[in-house]
Amino acid sequence: MIVVDNFIEDKRLLSKVNQDPFFNTEGPHWWGNWWENEFINLRQEVLTHLFAKSKRFVSTDVAGFKHWVSKCKEGIQTEPSFDKDTECLKETGNFQYPTIGSIYFHDPKVDKIEGGLLQVWDEQDENSPYELIKPKYNRLLIFDVSKLYGFQKTTKGSFNYLNISLWKNPVWRFENFSK
Repeated sequence: MIVVDNFIEDKRLLSKVNQDPFFNTEGPHWWGNWWENEFINLRQEVLTHLFAKSKRFVSTDVAGFKHWVSKCKEGIQTEPSFDKDTECLKETGNFQYPTIGSIYFHDPKVDKIEGGLLQVWDEQDENSPYELIKPKYNRLLIFDVSKLYGFQKTTKGSFNYLNISLWKNPVWRFENFSK
């Protein structure tokens, strides 16, 4: 697990994310060929800043980014899950996993919550050992999302967070995802 605090140093970009009403649009999105194309929206600009610009955690052998915003709601524990290519699993019965995965805490409200720790298991088994990580504004977590992860119940407050998985091969039927 890699934890990087204050990852985006560009205050202008952080401000744009906090003010953009469309940034938190739910639903999966795919951005392939990122090394060839300029970003066309704010989410892609953030992905460029997080990964593509510095190439600190990624190289051009990654086909693309699957990204989506989720909400951690007060009083609700998220179901543990792991990232997989669900369309490939449905059509072929085979599991395909991302190369790496991450969560970026872009919502400043995250610093005001109580509870809501991220639980990351060592396996795809809730009985396996796990780590607990406190969500924090402008924190990037990089971890193996083919293992179980989920948020414990928040006792006070709600927040949005950005899920990002990097895929060596394009996600099956990625053309179904919007940009």
